[in-house]
Amino acid sequence: HRSLHPEGCNCEACATQYGSMMERSVRVTLAETASKWLDLRLNKLLKGHYSSPIRKPAAGYYSCPDHSIKRDILSLLPGAEELGITLTESCAMIPDASVCGFILFHSRAGYPEIMRISRTQYDDYCKRRGFTPEEGQLFLGHLL
Repeated sequence: HRSLHPEGCNCEACATQYGSMMERSVRVTLAETASKWLDLRLNKLLKGHYSSPIRKPAAGYYSCPDHSIKRDILSLLPGAEELGITLTESCAMIPDASVCGFILFHSRAGYPEIMRISRTQYDDYCKRRGFTPEEGQLFLGHLL
């Protein structure tokens, strides 16, 4: 579409940044498809060995609200630097359609929604993670 319009075009189609929206849509669709593929692959590999459900909590979501865990996961992942994923200071992932989490197999595994924690839990978690007061506020302050 852009090739039909001169640079600096202000028409509605050019102003919507359609291309960037489509790119993000493709990235999100690929991430969702990869997750589904992983489910199917794991079910096939584990068939007959485990009867436990597969759970995949993602860092930064309600069941695992600490975004800083993405640093740990990416540091353990062989070849992570080749994925082209970077983290901002607050551990937002770039590209934004990226997902980082765990895979759990256990009969009692679930997806708890951690909406609030007590001050005692907050202080204990910050101590265990080695957070400075600023990091604790950045990564967990919203849970108090």
